Amino acid sequence: MNKYFFWNLLLVLLLWGIGIFLFLGSTQDAISKAVGTSLSDPKHDGAFDKVRHAVSGQVVTLSGQVASDEDKAAAETLIRNEVRTPDVQPERNPVIDVRNDIEVNVPLRQRPWLIASVFGTEKRIEGVLKEPNQRTALMTALDQQIPAADEKAKSRANQILLDEKSLPASDWDKTLAALPDFKKLLEGKADLAARAIVVSRVDGEWKVYGPEATDAEIATYLADAHVSEKQVSLALHNLRTMHISRGAVPDEPISPDNKDAGKALN
Repeated sequence: MNKYFFWNLLLVLLLWGIGIFLFLGSTQDAISKAVGTSLSDPKHDGAFDKVRHAVSGQVVTLSGQVASDEDKAAAETLIRNEVRTPDVQPERNPVIDVRNDIEVNVPLRQRPWLIASVFGTEKRIEGVLKEPNQRTALMTALDQQIPAADEKAKSRANQILLDEKSLPASDWDKTLAALPDFKKLLEGKADLAARAIVVSRVDGEWKVYGPEATDAEIATYLADAHVSEKQVSLALHNLRTMHISRGAVPDEPISPDNKDAGKALN
């Protein structure tokens, strides 16, 4: 009797173990698929593109990189609260724990920035924006203040890179509305004095600089966007090489390809 009981118990335990193994396997696969879907959702705007995940049972380990501490915390919150597996547990999150090993790599995503300069009747605006309509609106506003002589001059002035992977502006509407009045900045000035520089981190504010401002000063102001002194120098090249005798026309104007992210972000 005891012999039969022992073998029956062993068989039950074996079948139970096989069932658990199969259940956990299918659950683990379902969780992994659901986590991947959640992280890649377009609503996150690419914030988790560099995040990897591994699943052990019902525990998810996150690794990889994000651009900020906020994104790191958001990735964990997302997996703890919003994962659903329709074929396994459609009504609740099957994840029981999250181990967050994500590293924060600040330069991973470009922050928006702008440097606008006006010299005589010419203008140039350099930087990075996320949305095409933002660039259009800013160039329109600037052209209303300092009209371009022709389409070639208008194209030359626009050196804003569009980077859809960049971080969104923290306050775009206020930044556009606060664009300084260049006519007032240049009022009463002539020749080489008719120059002005304004800089923004696209956070609702602009900082005004005189033409004597150094690359280091402006790069320091844009440090959060990781703008180098070399980039500042490029943005202000035309303003700094303006000649009085040529009617405020820059010497050897530079017009980098604003469609090439590699050039603008180096």
